[in-house]
Amino acid sequence: MYLYTFVYVYFYTFIYVYFRIFIFSYMYTFVFLYFHICILSYFYTKIYLYFHTFVLSLRQILESMAKVISVLNHKGGVGKTTTTANVAAGLNKLKKKVLMIDIDPQANLTVHFGFPQESEVNIYHSLIHQSAMPILNVGEVKGLDIVKSSTDDMADIELQLAGVYGREFILKDLVNPIKQNYDYVLIDCPPSLGILPLNALSCSDLALIVIEPAKFSLDGMKKITTAMEKVQCRINPNLTDYRVLITRYNSNKVIHKDVEEGIRERFKNKVLQTVIRSNVSLEEAAMKGVDVYRFNSKCNGAKDYMNVCKELKKIK
Repeated sequence: MYLYTFVYVYFYTFIYVYFRIFIFSYMYTFVFLYFHICILSYFYTKIYLYFHTFVLSLRQILESMAKVISVLNHKGGVGKTTTTANVAAGLNKLKKKVLMIDIDPQANLTVHFGFPQESEVNIYHSLIHQSAMPILNVGEVKGLDIVKSSTDDMADIELQLAGVYGREFILKDLVNPIKQNYDYVLIDCPPSLGILPLNALSCSDLALIVIEPAKFSLDGMKKITTAMEKVQCRINPNLTDYRVLITRYNSNKVIHKDVEEGIRERFKNKVLQTVIRSNVSLEEAAMKGVDVYRFNSKCNGAKDYMNVCKELKKIK
């Protein structure tokens, strides 16, 4: 009887004590873990918020800086300068601040807007002496500026830059300080794949390849895309995209339709949906020293280039 009572009391006392210790220890562990989880959650939340704010700030800074676009083709006479001038003016009409940089020794963009080539205020001295670019306003149009070129000064610029250390970054060093002042910077390149186009690509976010629907128009495209890939890999990782723009298009010509089809089949979504139709107003506007919108805003050329601007705006 006593033994039974002792065992009974001992057993239940053991169970009670063990249960209390077990529950207490686990409660303590639970409280301890909960406390630490709360502390860590607080700090993780703070870190996340700080990081998120930093990323947003960085994004705002990057978005506030200009998108640099090089307009190029190794072949001349395809409408590069006309495209640079009217895309710039079109973006300006869409309330964007735009800077055009003429690095073509032919200085066609400079002449397009009625500026004299002979002036010493041009891109040459900035490239040679790494001095600030002389920026001029175009025709008193607010938010539309240009850096001129000069046929005389720029004639042998590539030879003069050939022995300069870091020559492929010269234009980039000139553009970076003024990027925050503009929404877009358009660079009119010479018809080659030499030092000047390389400089343009080294500071660009996007390349706009202008091509006419001619029989041999696709022959040199491989060289351009290969050059761009090398620039992206070795010099400018920000050059991640390009677009192809078909100009001087005549839908009545079968060869133009065939070439357009071949271009779209080869480059797919890299080809802008808009094509620039042959339009005499584009040439007449250049002869008057103005963009096509100020010359005749209702012509096909003005409509086509405005559609190009709207497509370019959608590219992030």
